[in-house]
Amino acid sequence: MNNNISSIDSDYVVIGGGIVGTCISYYLSCLNKEVICIDSGEFSGSNSNAGSIHVQLQSRNFRLNPHLIENLKENLPFYKEAVNAWERLQSILNVDFELSVNGGLMVADTEQQLKFLYKKCEEEKTAGLEVEIIENAQIRKNYPYLSKKIVGAEFCAHEGKLNPLVANKRLQEACLNRGVKIMQCETVNHIDYSNNEYLIKSNLREYHCQS
Repeated sequence: MNNNISSIDSDYVVIGGGIVGTCISYYLSCLNKEVICIDSGEFSGSNSNAGSIHVQLQSRNFRLNPHLIENLKENLPFYKEAVNAWERLQSILNVDFELSVNGGLMVADTEQQLKFLYKKCEEEKTAGLEVEIIENAQIRKNYPYLSKKIVGAEFCAHEGKLNPLVANKRLQEACLNRGVKIMQCETVNHIDYSNNEYLIKSNLREYHCQS
């Protein structure tokens, strides 16, 4: 090791300080472990744009990768559980993420698209999602602000949104309160594993950890 480069030992090193990385860091710290979270910027991308809680299958994946449908369906219960995880975390931290789960729409403006949504809806029901097709008349009644071109939509009850700026700030505060070291503006450029230990090199220093 270059003697001019500092070295830090820790139980865990988490790479990436967005919503996922910060959540992992927080829960690891709850196990009374020493945790370091490395992020390449001051604020990661998901600090500002990951507020949508999307559960139903994305139409693009469904259309372009039909051979992966069964695999995608197997993951749907995890999407649903992720919404519950946000609700639990909000309660644990006793904070308000401005979380709302009022359902989400995927709209169709042609009969062909609506037929596709019917098929997708049936697949998602078999995976345990609360989804339904809303026809034109109900669209006009419940969602009058939508374009008159819309002929129908699929409604998924599990979807919603939160404020990622608030969520990330509160998560970072919780991590810091539990002793997590958040290393900002640091880029990981090498990871090696030998002798039951990870060596992680960044542009500033080296880290040694078990996981």
